[in-house]
Amino acid sequence: MSLAWMALLMLCSLSTLSAQRQEMNPLQGIKSTSQTVVTRHGDKALVDFTLDLTEMTRLNSNTVLEVTPVLQSNADSNQLALPPILISGRTRAIMLRRKSIEADIIRSKHREQSYQYTIEVPFALWMKDASCLLRAKSSGCAECDLGDYTASLTPNALAPLYQPTYRYAMLVPEGEETKRREESLTAMITFPVNKTNLNLNLGNNRAEVKRIDNKLQELTTNSALTVDALSLTGYASPEGSADLNQRLSEGRVESIAAYLVRTYPRFKNHYTSRAMGADWDGLRAAIEESSVDYKEQILQILQERPASERTAALRAIDNGKTYAHLLQTYYPPLRRTVITFSFVVKGFDLTEAKEVIKKHPTHLSLAEVNLVANSYPAGSAERYETWAIAADAFPNAVEPATNAAIMDFEAGRYAQAVKLLERYKKNTKLYTILGIAYAYNGQYDDARTYLTKAAQLGLPDAQYNLDEFLHYMQDNF
Repeated sequence: MSLAWMALLMLCSLSTLSAQRQEMNPLQGIKSTSQTVVTRHGDKALVDFTLDLTEMTRLNSNTVLEVTPVLQSNADSNQLALPPILISGRTRAIMLRRKSIEADIIRSKHREQSYQYTIEVPFALWMKDASCLLRAKSSGCAECDLGDYTASLTPNALAPLYQPTYRYAMLVPEGEETKRREESLTAMITFPVNKTNLNLNLGNNRAEVKRIDNKLQELTTNSALTVDALSLTGYASPEGSADLNQRLSEGRVESIAAYLVRTYPRFKNHYTSRAMGADWDGLRAAIEESSVDYKEQILQILQERPASERTAALRAIDNGKTYAHLLQTYYPPLRRTVITFSFVVKGFDLTEAKEVIKKHPTHLSLAEVNLVANSYPAGSAERYETWAIAADAFPNAVEPATNAAIMDFEAGRYAQAVKLLERYKKNTKLYTILGIAYAYNGQYDDARTYLTKAAQLGLPDAQYNLDEFLHYMQDNF
């Protein structure tokens, strides 16, 4: 071994001892100038941070650190090692340059130092909860190993992903110049076969007529209501000919109307009646909701055959057993009269409205509902209950369900908002708020469906909210 080489080893040994004394943790003091170091851009992650070395532990002039930034999951073993950087003492940097290696940073203890690190890598979902570490391998002048070191750069590497700001607001309903309301009652009056005369002693007729009387008494004795019209609609079951069913339904509805006019003369010139004949549509709806044998075959007949051929086709199923079952179970409820009572409701002050909403919420206008709701503290159970009651009472209105859902949002009750709004899915005007509720509740497929439908319908703020949702989905998933 030459004297020069031995001298170099001795120098290196001295440097190593010095480094071990002075560089117990050479990464100590290195920090990032920002709390987060990764930003997601679609399917890419931009790692971009500035290392501040100003307070870094003193680095021996003959030492070099190979520092590797590492993204490491906080939840599992996933990690990604990034390209390393070289931090070198001044003497070692000269030696590296002779080997055509350039140090990224030549450490100086007399001035502030920083280094900009930037690289783009594929994004992975585990990076949503990841830290960034620095792992360093330290070596001396003769490539002697001075040890491995680790330091935490930040426990939360990823910049917060996009959080949507949906547009919605509590709605203030308009008042009504005249509060006209309707209530309906279905009477199952029994008539003799092929007859139209009303016989109170037949079947359950006396009890059914009593129901009609009770409803009229309830409405006409309520000082807040003015009942000014009746509407009667008669239906027949579809056995027999169409002409016979039409004649029977006409005669029977007029028979009931005549009884009501005799009992309540005030409606003599204030009622209308119409006969619908055989109620094939009602039969179809009942079968669709049933589990009757041969259900699909029955529905096919009702949907594809003309009315004049349906009875014969139904009789042909199962040697007439199915038709007999239909006659016994499904036809009787079709023979009915729907009586609609039309009335005007007076206006209520706050004290009255608070009582009316408990028993007859439909007698209020939405403006009166709003008056009641706003009489309670913001966010209170009473205010929420007021809007929830109104949502059931006015399923075709937008304001009650929207306002109740927004109160759920504000309280973090996203599942409850979904449950509330799903009751009114048929109301297309609620598609935007329903889509937002789905998004908040993590039901992203449903959110996409209803926000898209809302945008297609041109509902207010629907396109904006859809764009917010899509931006959120792109960044977060």
